[in-house]
Amino acid sequence: MPASFGASSIENNAKQKELQSSRIMQAQAGVQAAGAEIARAERQSKQPKPMLPMHSRCRCSASEDTRLQRRSKLHRLTLNDTS
Repeated sequence: MPASFGASSIENNAKQKELQSSRIMQAQAGVQAAGAEIARAERQSKQPKPMLPMHSRCRCSASEDTRLQRRSKLHRLTLNDTS
């Protein structure tokens, strides 16, 4: 075996080790990033969601919402009078 074959084999092994080390570091960084993302999602899911006012949920204006509430109350009073 020529001496250059042994030297190129050693070089090749060194490059392979460097590549493997680089891949391990990338995988560890990915695991850390995923852990941080999971922690952020868990914190976000524990926060209470604010309740929207009725007019925001049904997509009508606040004045229309008030008008509908008054109308509904009047309707209930009318039903009670006829019973």
